[in-house]
Amino acid sequence: GMVTAVVFGLGRPLTRWLTGGATSTELVGLATQYCQIRCAVAPLAVMGMVAQAICLASLDTKTPSVAVAAASILNIVGDLYLVGHCKMGIQGAAIATAAATVASTLILLRQVFSKMKGWREQEQQNLTTNGASISSSKDKDKKEEAMTSVPKLSLPNRTELIQLVKLAGPIFFFLI
Repeated sequence: GMVTAVVFGLGRPLTRWLTGGATSTELVGLATQYCQIRCAVAPLAVMGMVAQAICLASLDTKTPSVAVAAASILNIVGDLYLVGHCKMGIQGAAIATAAATVASTLILLRQVFSKMKGWREQEQQNLTTNGASISSSKDKDKKEEAMTSVPKLSLPNRTELIQLVKLAGPIFFFLI
């Protein structure tokens, strides 16, 4: 979010500064347009990285491979069409890459949501106390409470967030 805001707000002066001012105004404008298009889908790219990590952590290497292959094919076809056929230049290249990022992320997220559903179902089966039915209403209430405590999405508390920033912060800023 913050990087996207900086690129949209200060893209042209930032690009000129990064190139030492020796670059033509036209090239700075094209580079800024490319960055703006790519930054528009940056949050999805981050979601894709997280989804890929979840897949890999659950020993699923097939889905990330399919996502990368699909993104590569879409990017190549998009470049050939938008840059070659439609003559959109660098904007076409950025759009093709952004579309590939979105497609890859959607493939990964679909699998992650499917995995999460399976995990919830497995948790529900585990809560039936090894196959025995839960008969008392108190036990049923505990089961329902446990099932509603499996979050679809959760945010870290302050302590967890600080630990995450200490661990991932340097890597995040290196990637930017």
